[in-house]
Order: sequence, then structure tokens, then C-alpha cells
Amino acid sequence: MTFGSRLNELITKTGISNKELSGLSGISSVSVWRYRNGTRVPKRDSKEVANLAKGLALAAKDSKLSEAQIYTLLNETLTSPEDDKAVISALKTIMHELELSTKELSAMMEYDPSFLSKVLREKAEPTKLDAHTAALAAFLASDKTMHSRKIILCRLIGCDIDIISDSKLFYEKICAYLSPRQNGSIKHRPATVDSFVKKLDEFDLEDYINAIRFNDIIVPTAPIQLPRSKYYTGIDQMKASELDFMRSTILSRSKEPVFSYSDMPIKEMSSDSAFSKKYMLGLAMMIKKGLHLNLIHDVNRPFEEMMIGLEAFIPLYMTGQISPYYLTEPNGKLTNLLLKVSGAAALHGEAINGYHAMGRYFFSSKEEDLRYYKLQSELMLSKCKPLMEIYTAEKKDEYTDFFFDSFTAKGERKYILSSLPCACVSDELLENLLRHNSITGSAADNIRSFITKARTSFERLLEREKVTLVIPCTSGDSFEANASTLWLPGLFLNFGLSYTKELFKKHAELTKRLAKKYPACTLETNDRPGFKNIDITVIKGTRVIVSKAKSPTIHFVINHPRMVEAFENFSMPIVE
Repeated sequence: MTFGSRLNELITKTGISNKELSGLSGISSVSVWRYRNGTRVPKRDSKEVANLAKGLALAAKDSKLSEAQIYTLLNETLTSPEDDKAVISALKTIMHELELSTKELSAMMEYDPSFLSKVLREKAEPTKLDAHTAALAAFLASDKTMHSRKIILCRLIGCDIDIISDSKLFYEKICAYLSPRQNGSIKHRPATVDSFVKKLDEFDLEDYINAIRFNDIIVPTAPIQLPRSKYYTGIDQMKASELDFMRSTILSRSKEPVFSYSDMPIKEMSSDSAFSKKYMLGLAMMIKKGLHLNLIHDVNRPFEEMMIGLEAFIPLYMTGQISPYYLTEPNGKLTNLLLKVSGAAALHGEAINGYHAMGRYFFSSKEEDLRYYKLQSELMLSKCKPLMEIYTAEKKDEYTDFFFDSFTAKGERKYILSSLPCACVSDELLENLLRHNSITGSAADNIRSFITKARTSFERLLEREKVTLVIPCTSGDSFEANASTLWLPGLFLNFGLSYTKELFKKHAELTKRLAKKYPACTLETNDRPGFKNIDITVIKGTRVIVSKAKSPTIHFVINHPRMVEAFENFSMPIVE
């Protein structure tokens, strides 16, 4: 487990916000955010680790974990100089045996080549070795590595060559060789449905805005000196063309939507940290300017790579200014295509698959070129389907209509809930909850209307479809640990209704009673749920609805068959 993952786990257990942890630990909220998302990692046995442990212990007074135990949990995820030396030694051996140059190794590891060279010569202190060695292991175990090199690698790590056919097991064995200190496996960040939903659960838009100083971003208006048309060749110039397109779009007066599609390999782009920062800043500026982005995701990439891309866009999805799509007809394997169009500029590029470095890209702001490429973008969109529908508070009425219509759709259901189902709340219980939370007037009327309609719709669903309800555990100490709040994301409240123990117990009884009443309803419990404010509805073979209750309230209605299937096989993670 990485330091960021362990810190997120402990923060989730305590229910503390970044701002609160900052106040208790004396560490800035920006640093806390960076520790959580993995862009910064403290040193082992450092003052920062001790201060975080102190802050978390103060926030979790009722927890069985002491400050010393929290310190140990955080510290054990961090490396020592001796650990790093062992990994570097293993990297040098792989370079020698496979006859790799530093440049080749850096590309496989997604590491800056000049910095890696210094690390190998022990002239610089390594950072994020776990993530980069995991990337190396994934590359070596994939079809991108020659079979002859895999055979040499098997001999080096002491495995039978038959393991080559099992890429997952081969990957794990390479990880074990590269990181002996972690007992045989690097706990790399899984790019899965689990990690996507977990990141969504942990994401706080306000904390993110403060961390990147979004409100301080100034969209420039000064004129920019760019030729009206220009050709670019190769990967470095491709990066320059992307930034030139963004500059032209941001500095123009146009508020037309921006179209974006690319199935180009992303490794060279994502491994260049300087470019990545400029690229994300450009996207933030387009959002700040108020531009809407029609983004076509390349879903024909490996599933994990696709999920990484989706995770990266979570902050931008939260703005409601992105519409994600996917092509129903996959692009051929011979060429890779890039097409970006705004009201001010167009960027078109292509490369033969496997020869990305020899691709050519054309930028233009000429009227005739804009007309042509806008038409091309419209034709591409006509061949697309929404990857997901995204409902923010601005689309509240649209989501309400969709939510109740979804009960009439055919198909087996699975509800994975972070709180007890609102459809099991009786009128009497609801009135007690409203009084306990001091909610009156029109706000109370809205909640009454929503829950009454949800209850009726849900019971009609139970009469004709199989339904599985996965809920937090309702026995023992579960009230304080798991389910002290009833979330109503369908109402976009951005807050929950708190229970007393008696009210929670009554809601649990009503839920069990409803499940017994309908033979098609199966009730499952999870005593240590991994999510705190996420509800997942799976309509088998049709769609998935991922609802986030707060910070902010948002709903993702996922339509792509591969993602729907992944959610159908999804199991609720637990907090260890």
C-alpha cells in the first residue's frame, strides 16, 4: 500500500476533512492534498509523519488506534535508503541482462530519463519508486517486450518460462524481484472500477480547488503570436502543437464548445511531468473560461489504461462542463488519429501505429480549415454514444426524471449502498428524522415527496425484478462505525440526515422487513464498507449509476458495455 492510500484510508475512518487535519497537524491543506493524491511523499521517520499521526489521533478520539499505532501504519508504507538501494541494484541488473539503455528503461518506467540517470549513479534521491517499478513490471510482462527478453528475465528472477503466458502472474513475479522489501509484491495503484469509485468517494471539490488555486487562475487575454497554420513532426512537437491549440482557444473570444479525440499512445505524454502540468493547466483555463468540452474517450485501450484516463478527469467531470463519449465503431489498428477543434483553432494529426515518433500534426486557425475540421468533428460525434451522462446540481430536474424512470427499466438490479435505503423509510420514521435534523418548510416537503415516490417505485420494482441490496452492517457497533447518516443524493442536498441509535435501529428493521416481504429481494451486509458517500446501482446488461452524496453531489450514469460488465462483477471493498 502506498503512503497516499494509507493516509486516505485513515482519513476516511476518522471522517476528518483536509482542512481539519491541517489545523490539527500543523501541515498546510495543500500539502495534505498532495500527500493524499500521491504527488508528494514525506520521508520515513520524519516530523511530517509524526504530525499527521498526531492530527489523526486527535480527530479519532474514540478509535482503538493510538497515535503511535497510526504513526507505525503511516511509516511502514515509506521507504528507507536501504530499501531504495536494493531496488536500484535490481534495476541495474535488469538493464545489464536485457541490454537496456537508460533511455529505454526510463520509457518503460515512465520516469524522466535525466533524473533516472542521476538516481542510477546515486547522484539523486529517488521518488515514487514503487509506482515506477510497477510500470516497468507491467511493460516487461506485456506484449510490448520481446519474447527473447522475457526468457532472459525468467532466468534472472528464477521462474519457469511457462509463466510468460500468464501476464498477471509474470507481472507479480517481476514486482517481487524489484521490491523484495514488500514480501514479493508491489502494491501498485490498480486502475480498476474499485480505484475509480474510491477516488470519486474521497474527492472533495473544495479541497481540490484550494489545492490547485483554481480561483486564482487568470485566463489571459493578451494576443498571441502564432502562425495561422503550421506543421509539427514527432512526439516533442506533438506536445507543442497541443499547447499551441490550447493557447489559441483560451485567448480567443470564442465560447464555442471544444471537441477532442485522440487514440495516440499516451505513455510519452504522461511521463513528461512538465508537459502534463501545462496540459492540465490549459484544461483548467478552458473550464474557467466557461468552455464546454465534448471529449471522445478511446475505450479500445486496455481496460486499466482507460480507467486511469477516467480517474484523471474526475476533477473536470465535477464541473459539469465535460460530455464524455465513445465511438461505436473502433478505429482501425493501422493508424492513430488526433483531432481537436474549437471556435478558434483546429489540430489534426496522424501516425502509423507503432511509429508514434514519426507522426505529423497540422495546426490551423484559418476559416476554411476550421469549417472543414468542425464538420469532421460533427461527423465523428454522430458515430458516438455517451460514455456516461453526468448530472450535477444544475441538472437536478433532469436527473429526478431519469431517476424515477430508471425504476421502470427491465433487468436485474444490484444496489451497493453506503447508507440504508431511503425507499425503506416509513412516514413515521421520516417525520422523526426531519425533527431530529430540524428540517422544516419546503425543504421538508421536498424530502417527503421524494421518499414517498422512491418507496412506491421501489416496491413496484420488487414485484417484478430480482434485486440485491448490499447495505452497511446493522448490528453491533455499526451505527458509529458505518451508517450514522442517511444520504439522499437524488435530492442534491450535499448533506445527510443524521440518526439517533434508535432511529437507525428502526430503519434497519424496516429494511429487513421489506426484504422478507419480497422473495425476489436478497439482502447482503458489509460490516466494513470501503466507501462513505457513494451509492452504486447496477442494472444488469444495461447501465450503471454511480452517485456521490456530497463534495459535491453528482451522478454518473455509465452506458459503455465494458464498464457495465466490470461493475456487474464488482465487489464492495472493505476498509482493513
